[in-house]
Amino acid sequence: DDLADRLFWVHMVQHILLVGVAAPLLALARPWARMWRGFPLAFRRDVAHALAGPGAAPLRRGAAFAGGALVSWLLFNVNFCAWHLPALYDAALRWEFVHALEHLTFFATGLLFWTRVIPAAPWRSSLGELGKLAYLGATLVVGWVLAIVLALATSPLYSPYVEVANRPGHISALTDQQLAAGVMWVPGGLAYLIAIAVIAYRWLEPRESQSPEGSRRGPMPRGVG
Repeated sequence: DDLADRLFWVHMVQHILLVGVAAPLLALARPWARMWRGFPLAFRRDVAHALAGPGAAPLRRGAAFAGGALVSWLLFNVNFCAWHLPALYDAALRWEFVHALEHLTFFATGLLFWTRVIPAAPWRSSLGELGKLAYLGATLVVGWVLAIVLALATSPLYSPYVEVANRPGHISALTDQQLAAGVMWVPGGLAYLIAIAVIAYRWLEPRESQSPEGSRRGPMPRGVG
C-alpha cells in the first residue's frame, strides 16, 4: 500500500486483485451459508423474519434490481471507469477515506458482477451460457479501452503521481502510467479470459458428447429393433 501511493502501476495491481482475484475467488468459495450459520439462532430468526416481512419489500426489490444482468454489468463497469477519472482518482490518493471508499465499491460491485457468472447460492443469475460469455466479453473490452486511453496519453493524468519526488525505480510519471496500462491490459484481463474459456468449454462439451451411451454400444445389429 505504501508503494501504491508512489507508483501508479502498483496501485493498479491492487485494483486488479480486488475485482479480478478476491471477488471471483469469494464467489467460488460460496461461504454464505457457513457464515450465516455462525450467528446465534435467535439472531438468524429475527433477521429472516425482518427480511421476509412487508417492511423489507423495498430492500428486496432493490436487491432484485441490482442483481439483474444489465444493471450489475453497468454498476461494475461504470464504477470502475468513474474511479479512474482524474478528479476522483486524485481524491482517492489524497484522502484515505475516499481511498477506502474506492476499494470498497470495487470489491462490492466486483462481487455482484462475479456472482452473475459463478453459481453461488443463494445468489441467482438469469444469464445462460451465451449471456455469460457476452457479459464477460463486454467487460473485457471496457478494460482494454481504458488501458489504451492510459497507454496512449501523452502526459500523466494523475497529479499526485507527478508530484512524487523519489519514485522507486527512477521511472518517469508517464512511464509509470504506461506500466499501469499494461497491468490493466494483460493481468487485468486474465480472470475474464479464464472464465470465458471455462464457460465456452462447458457450453460446447454437451454438443460433442451427445448420446454417449449410443456411442459406447456401437451400431445396432441389423434386424434388431
